[in-house]
Amino acid sequence: MPPHCCVQASRHSALCETPPREQAISSQYSEWEGWGTLACNTLAAWASRSSESIVAPAIEQYAARMVRATQPANSRVLGDMHAPILVDEVNRYVSFGSSPRGAQALILGAKVGALLDGRANIAREDIERIAVSSLAHRIMLNYAAHSDGIDAAHIVERVIKSVRAARV
Repeated sequence: MPPHCCVQASRHSALCETPPREQAISSQYSEWEGWGTLACNTLAAWASRSSESIVAPAIEQYAARMVRATQPANSRVLGDMHAPILVDEVNRYVSFGSSPRGAQALILGAKVGALLDGRANIAREDIERIAVSSLAHRIMLNYAAHSDGIDAAHIVERVIKSVRAARV
């Protein structure tokens, strides 16, 4: 981390002394979901530290279940295997669900969120908190979804509820 940056890793405050150019950039984006002002280099430092976060196998499986739940039952991607959690809205409105990169995005986003909360390990709640932004753009909806006014964020929210209810 550059010497001019001092970070207090707290969800409620992030204190950073930045050079003038970065102050101008960070003042344009002064509020980021209530976490205070963050300089670009601070955010990059936290992202690089995310590789140090601990991920339990159960959390990896939870992320994988969430991604597989975005696949419709008639998906050719899964072949003869079927997703262990079936969501009616997914079967009705999704043509193609998320790929394995969606699980990678879930875990990386959860790691950064845990670091911002001052924790070294991630929890299921971290996965759920980042799921909509990590998975919604990875889901291809069919015509029925568009005609019924259903968006991908709604589908991911239903997937979160279904996966949460089916905790094994």
